[in-house]
Amino acid sequence: MKDEKRYAVVIHPDTSVEIVKTPGGADEIHRLVGGHFENVYSTNFKVFPIVVSVDEIGKLIGKPFNPLGTALYDNPYDFLVGDVVILKLDRVGEFNELDQLPMTEFEAGILKAYLILLNKKAEKAKNKF
Repeated sequence: MKDEKRYAVVIHPDTSVEIVKTPGGADEIHRLVGGHFENVYSTNFKVFPIVVSVDEIGKLIGKPFNPLGTALYDNPYDFLVGDVVILKLDRVGEFNELDQLPMTEFEAGILKAYLILLNKKAEKAKNKF
């Protein structure tokens, strides 16, 4: 059976990483981040392009610091809070537009393994903010 693209990776503030089945789409991202989302981009993961979605007002409402999400984001001037949802960034449609899409289970597993290794860097980020 073909490995369907139906997975996202969620990084929780406690640095646990979860692979979740998802139909994709904006409503599902809203549900997973716990509010309206904004996308931030990470060039830290080199295997395939990803998009990182976070609650756009998470900092204002006091969501907890997400050290592993911040380490993945790798922006020295910013940090991430709350649950962080990661999807694959890919080109779709007749106009070849960029869109965020669910990953295959295999792709999600590769990303999760990378995040486990990145967790050491996240420990250093805790002391930064």
